[in-house]
Amino acid sequence: MTIRVLVLGLVTLMPVQAIAATIVLVHGAFVGSWYWDPIADGLREMGHSVVAVDLNTGGQTLADNPADAALEDHIAIVVAAINAQDGPVVLVSHSYGGRPSTGAWDIARDRIAAIIFLEAVAPYGTGNFALPEETRQRSALASRNPKALAQGILLPPAYLENRYPGQDLHPHSIAAAHAALRLTRGELPKTPGAYVLGSNSKAALFKQYAQKVREQRKWTIWEIESGHDMVHDAAEILTRLIDKLSTELIDVDLE
Repeated sequence: MTIRVLVLGLVTLMPVQAIAATIVLVHGAFVGSWYWDPIADGLREMGHSVVAVDLNTGGQTLADNPADAALEDHIAIVVAAINAQDGPVVLVSHSYGGRPSTGAWDIARDRIAAIIFLEAVAPYGTGNFALPEETRQRSALASRNPKALAQGILLPPAYLENRYPGQDLHPHSIAAAHAALRLTRGELPKTPGAYVLGSNSKAALFKQYAQKVREQRKWTIWEIESGHDMVHDAAEILTRLIDKLSTELIDVDLE
């Protein structure tokens, strides 16, 4: 797998001819739209229009974010955000956010100019399924945390509470995290895209997603010095990379 490694200040991140993009940001599990605050203003200063969606129904209780919250509910939120924009968007997602973003890619394919996955779940299935049901991960969860599986939700891990004191963290539906994603409009289009890995990430699973999009879609894989929590670990370089990729991927699409 070819990986382009970025170090802050490399010539590859020098300014390029600006193309203003509308960027829709989709967060991962447990957090909210506030997760993108460290990079959203920077992208706006670079001339982009930025919309950060919120996948949560609100609050921190099971009643607010129920176990039966479905992947389709989150897909609908992302699709609505895309359709609310005036033109095509660059869809950026992190971690779990790749699941609803993939569903939105299917439904709103004509409104998406480019896709950027930041250590995010990415399509790897064939035929009618962009994401098969993740039975192996559910089985692992059942052995590690049977109580959570019985309740149908995962509670925010302690490290997030320590990392983001005072921020609203939310339970997450296990069903949404592992459900199959059936395509509604046929095979996904050949949308320009890129996949970004964190060099210090302990989440090895995302390297497998990166490998899939490299093999199946010929996307470039980028690596930055970061853990899985890229916005927290590497906000400055990530802002500049999203700016660079948005400009270049849209330019490719226009050609």
